[in-house]
Amino acid sequence: MLPLLKSIFKRLHDIELQVGWPRWLLSVVTHFVVVLVNAAPYLDIEDSPVDLIGPSIANAIDGETLLIEGLEVNLFGIDAMERDQVCQDMQGADYVCGRSAVMALQKLIEGNPVICLPLFNLGETRVLGTCEVILPGEKPPTAPEDFIGDEYRPNSLSRLMVEQRHALTIGYGPEIFAEEQRQAQILRAEAWAGSFEPPSHFRSKPR
Repeated sequence: MLPLLKSIFKRLHDIELQVGWPRWLLSVVTHFVVVLVNAAPYLDIEDSPVDLIGPSIANAIDGETLLIEGLEVNLFGIDAMERDQVCQDMQGADYVCGRSAVMALQKLIEGNPVICLPLFNLGETRVLGTCEVILPGEKPPTAPEDFIGDEYRPNSLSRLMVEQRHALTIGYGPEIFAEEQRQAQILRAEAWAGSFEPPSHFRSKPR
């Protein structure tokens, strides 16, 4: 099963899977993958209790990464403008779109708790996960199934960063947030107002 998980993870977020999290996390990942890619016949799912991260106050490290409860959580399905990335606005003038992405994510979570479902281990204190901001008066997710069902999740931070035009969809992101990205392009604001290079291209350039 491990080679299959590695292959699926590479498609999900364009990062190599590192083994090291407990078996319960692999069980959750397996269940999540079943929902996304309809691969149930090929996966052996074992039900196990799962601990979510939060609800807790979080801070934005960059436009796609949160620091919460001592863990760095990379938001599933998106690639935000890099912290030091420069884009061009509608008039062709340079501006630091990466800094705008960090500020946008921080504003989304400012003063409100965040809860995350960890999906894959990226390192000792770093995971890939899906996270939601809990707004006043709203009931937070309490189980993994709350995150990964078919229901539209309006408080998904990945969804909101695409909607606010600070991030692109990657991996399976286009299958989930395709309409949000299409609307972002139509509205032509923030990054879509002018020109930019995909964050993956920006990262690959020697500096």
